[in-house]
Amino acid sequence: MTVLARGEDVGVHSSLALDAYGNPRIAYFDDTHDDLKFAWWDGSAWKIDRVDFVGDVGLHPSLALDSAGNPHISYYDISNMHLKYAYSTGGAWSAATIDSNTKVGLYSSIAVNNAGEPAVAILMNKMEI
Repeated sequence: MTVLARGEDVGVHSSLALDAYGNPRIAYFDDTHDDLKFAWWDGSAWKIDRVDFVGDVGLHPSLALDSAGNPHISYYDISNMHLKYAYSTGGAWSAATIDSNTKVGLYSSIAVNNAGEPAVAILMNKMEI
């Protein structure tokens, strides 16, 4: 068994997707550092990116891969209580707030269509953390 990451609260609320070759891709909240992280198996070792790390971000991530294998993640920004979205193409991450209504988007789910366009579903009622 290979350990991906160690820490008291690492890997909280993870989301898993498999690429076209069956390799795992994982989005997770690193509660020890308050970061959203993305990990992937390259065939011999785990690689980890810090996707978003401004404030306390990354709670309840949802991960989807597009047809090119690029990761798309929806997640909750705890500090600002906003729904956020991040994606990577060629290893460079971009992140943005997609819903800034307070306490909306705590639990989201993401999917990507054949054109590579993401769709995010959220609960419409405001949840308490």
